[in-house]
Amino acid sequence: MHKTLWRACIGFKRIPIKPVYSLLALLLMLQSSVVMSADNIRFYGVLSAQPCDVEQSSENILVDMKSILNNDLYNRDRTVGQVFHIGLLNCDTDLAKTIRATFQGQESTELPGYMQINLASQNSGTAIGLEMADGRPIRFNQSTPIHLISDGAQQIKLRAFVRAEPSAIASRSISLGTFNMISTFYLEYE
Repeated sequence: MHKTLWRACIGFKRIPIKPVYSLLALLLMLQSSVVMSADNIRFYGVLSAQPCDVEQSSENILVDMKSILNNDLYNRDRTVGQVFHIGLLNCDTDLAKTIRATFQGQESTELPGYMQINLASQNSGTAIGLEMADGRPIRFNQSTPIHLISDGAQQIKLRAFVRAEPSAIASRSISLGTFNMISTFYLEYE
């Protein structure tokens, strides 16, 4: 092995490596200059306590929309709402008085504020809607006031339903199949 390396070096002048790197480093230091500036970056924010804790059981909520007959959607336009809850613990009204929620999801182009249901990557002609227990609508991708905070534990009662898109009703083109949609909710305290 040593002979092979020596033969490969025949005809070249050997230059020690350390002085070359030292010379290169010196040249780079001479060409670069250090630029210092006065305080020009500011970081700011607010550290605060959260007015409520979300119950662990509310971190991943499963809403069973049950079996839906397409004729029910053609005749009534929407299903009955399925109740679900967001549980809150340790709420403190000294920190906030109201809660706003944003539910994110792929919005229906025909029914703005509703989350489109896709079956096998196709529009099904239906969408999921949300409402408060009293029937007030909650629109997807928009912040909505949903609850007054009281001290301690509480449940925010909501309903989810399936609604047919008007064009799917008119053309009787609601697609059939199983759906599984995901929405992420964010709570804002005021």
